[in-house]
Formats: sequence, structure tokens, C-alpha cells
Amino acid sequence: MISYLRPSYFLRDKMLNVIKNISHYIFHEVIETNYHYFIDQLIKADSFNNILELHNNFLDKCLKESFLSDFELMTILNN
Repeated sequence: MISYLRPSYFLRDKMLNVIKNISHYIFHEVIETNYHYFIDQLIKADSFNNILELHNNFLDKCLKESFLSDFELMTILNN
């Protein structure tokens, strides 16, 4: 029984490490840095439309920098 469970445990451990690394990268390297810039720009905002535009730019930049919208990269990671 152990011979069957060991490979699945190693696979689970590798998958968990990948998820941890991706989430760490997205939070610390993408969202946090862009959030500070967003807050700095938000202080200078003068209208509600400007705030909406800044928020949209923040979300767009986070999505692009996290590579979640890159279809080719996602297919490579999936394989």
C-alpha cells in the first residue's frame, strides 16, 4: 500500500509548492507593489470617474503582470 501512496504524496507535495509559489509571487510581487502605486494615485484623484479609471488600470495591470491572462503560458503550465 505504501508503494502506491508514496508517488501520490510526492505529486501532492510538488503541486502544493507550485501553488504556494504562484500565490506568493502574485500577492507580494504583483498586487502589493501595484496597490501602493494605486493608493498614491488615488490620493490625487479629483472625480469619481477618475477613481474608476485608476481602479480599472490597477486591475488590468495586476492581471497582465500576474500572467494569468497569457493563454500560451497557462497551456505550458498545464502540461
